Amino acid sequence: CLAALAVLPASLSEPGALMFSSWLLAIGLLTGMIADVLLNGIHRIFRAEHIGMMAVIVVIFAEPLQSFYVTDQPIEAVQKTFIAVAVFGTAFALGSSLWPGKLPKSLIALASRSYSSLTMLKMALACWTIAMVGYFAASGYSITVMIEGLGAGRWGSPWARGQLGDWTAFRDFLSYFGYPLPTFAVFIRLREKSWFDLKVVAALFCAATFLPFPAQGGGRRVIVVILGSALVTWLCAHRINLKVRHYAALAAISLLSVIGLEIMLAQRNEGLQTITYKKDDFTGLHVDNNFDTLSSTLQIFPEDADYLYHKYIWYTIVRPIPRILWEGKPVSGGFDLAAYRGWRGVSLANTIVGELYMSFGWIAIVLGGILLGRLASTWSQLLDGNFATSGLALYGMGTMCLFIGIRSMLELVLMTYPIFCWWGLDAAVFSRAAVRK
Repeated sequence: CLAALAVLPASLSEPGALMFSSWLLAIGLLTGMIADVLLNGIHRIFRAEHIGMMAVIVVIFAEPLQSFYVTDQPIEAVQKTFIAVAVFGTAFALGSSLWPGKLPKSLIALASRSYSSLTMLKMALACWTIAMVGYFAASGYSITVMIEGLGAGRWGSPWARGQLGDWTAFRDFLSYFGYPLPTFAVFIRLREKSWFDLKVVAALFCAATFLPFPAQGGGRRVIVVILGSALVTWLCAHRINLKVRHYAALAAISLLSVIGLEIMLAQRNEGLQTITYKKDDFTGLHVDNNFDTLSSTLQIFPEDADYLYHKYIWYTIVRPIPRILWEGKPVSGGFDLAAYRGWRGVSLANTIVGELYMSFGWIAIVLGGILLGRLASTWSQLLDGNFATSGLALYGMGTMCLFIGIRSMLELVLMTYPIFCWWGLDAAVFSRAAVRK
């Protein structure tokens, strides 16, 4: 961080002015991971604490790493932002170095399930059916309306709704059953050793027919979590014996994902009925300019606005409670950066660093980083233990939940829903059938 601050240019008006400083900060954040890999092997890169640190870079300042990035933030705000990221990263590393906590017994039981391929396929079919029922019901039980909705803009589909809702908001929860589908397909592939096995093909069909629906909503983070969970599961299964084909697949999937996510960003308001995106429009990876929003938040608190203290954390904790059951549930965390700037119809992510800072200041960044780092090291026990393939799948989903949690505390909560959906199905139907072939 000190090196990054030392080479900050006097003027930030030129494109790429922050690139060198940002790369220095990124290398500093990754030093622990690099040391771990050099000492213990490349397979250590898949540990949750290292993936979480990579998320700090990708989510918070991926754009300043690129030559096109320009900011209108004053240099003092940029310096403060670099320090905030470094403090959080240091606290996260400290937390991940502490003795990990114990995994809940119910989680260990789920990770130990020895599902047969047929049982996992039944699980996938159940998840696909539940998820698609929500979209089908929102479309008035019309397949034609359902298909037309896929081509509409993010707010023009039959299943789109506002921030608040009635009992119909429960349909949104049903979609979380579809999130594990690619991971379940990878699970079956690991058991059957072939992508062309009929059970694998059937699971891939479920995943492929579900993905367009969350993609239509324009939430790129959702696609990152869904596909990332499957990719992490697959790579972790081969982590001790990685081959060239694994690296090639990782590179290809990453490149296609970046391009696909950029197209989603460009088309999400117009929809896919008219494609306006051209290859010349691709200039790099855009991540909602989270660096700018974090800089703005650090300037506002506490000079222009009082700390929120418990308000945002409480808003996050009670988020899973349906509003229909609690009419007085908080509608916001107490601060909206877009509204503060006078912008309407948009939402801005402050990142978890900004949310911590606007709650309690620097001490919250430190405590939050330590807590999240310890959570990551605790979750890595699923990778260290002698669990079944279910443990790898569960690890992949939870690790991507942690990854996207760097964007927002709220995302950290919401992306645990797919895990609870899996756990609920297992407890209700499939745990008795969890036997090896």
